[in-house]
Parts: sequence; structure tokens; C-alpha cells
Amino acid sequence: MNKYKEIFDSIFRGGIIGGFATFILNLITISYWQRDGFDFLEIAFMTIMAGLFLFISTLSSNIYFLNNGIRNALKADSSVIKRTYQVLLSLIIAMLVFLMLDAIFFITDDSIAQDYAYMLKEMTENNGDTLPGFDDYASLPFGIQNAILTFIIGLLGSLISLAFVKKDGQLLKK
Repeated sequence: MNKYKEIFDSIFRGGIIGGFATFILNLITISYWQRDGFDFLEIAFMTIMAGLFLFISTLSSNIYFLNNGIRNALKADSSVIKRTYQVLLSLIIAMLVFLMLDAIFFITDDSIAQDYAYMLKEMTENNGDTLPGFDDYASLPFGIQNAILTFIIGLLGSLISLAFVKKDGQLLKK
């Protein structure tokens, strides 16, 4: 484990920063929309909003932190794990940090998740449908309500960042 210290430090830093940034950006955006009540367009964007923020934050944090970690590992003559594993580990950490922060926020204020779920229920009922299991869904934190789509969009950002995480850690050649 010690021979991978440099690279794992960078992976954890990038994942934590990416997850924290995703949570903060998501919270600010949704809280702004919530102040006057959600409309149809905002509800539609809320479904993908966390994923877009995860996409942006993992892309930028992976490019910076993973390249930096590879450079530091090569300078320290440490081992470097495959870039694909680095990117995926960073994404998993970012997703876990985002979900944990969202769950903690949900404990103190569940209004975002409740409002989102009730707007979905209202839209469904306007179409003449019903939502079985709605109460269970409404009792989940917002991040978990949209976790699958968030992860998929974040995965796309991570895969794109793979093109910018270089084997020598040098994004721009001098």
C-alpha cells in the first residue's frame, strides 16, 4: 500500500473535492429554484442536475489531481496504478461523498426531496396515472432518488477525463 501512497492520496483528494463540489453546486441551484416553488422545467432539470455537476466536478478534479498524483508518484519513484482504475475510484469516492453529504443534509432538512417527490406525483396524477410506492420514494434523500442517473452521467465525465489523465502526468508538454 505504501508504494501507491502518492497516487491514492491524489485519488482520494480528487474524489472528495469532486463529491463536495457536486453537493454544494447542487444544493445552491436547487435551493434557489425552491424559494418560489418548483415549476415543470426545474423538476425536469433536477433529475439530471446532480449528474451534470458530478460530470463537471469529476472531469476537472480528475484532470488536476490525477495528473498531479502521477507526476508526484513518478518523481518519488512510486508505483502507479492504471489510469482507468484511478478514474473509476475517484468517481466512486466522489459519488459516495455526494450521497453522504446529501443524506446528512436530508436529516436536517428534507424539504427538497419532499417537494421534488410531490411535484413528480402531481405531474403523474395530472396524466391520470398513480405512483405505487410513492411514500417510500418520498422518504429518500434527493441524491438517492436520482442516484442511478447521477452515477451514469458522472461515469461519462470520468471516461472523458481519462483522455486528459496522461501516463506521465503532463497534460501540457513543455
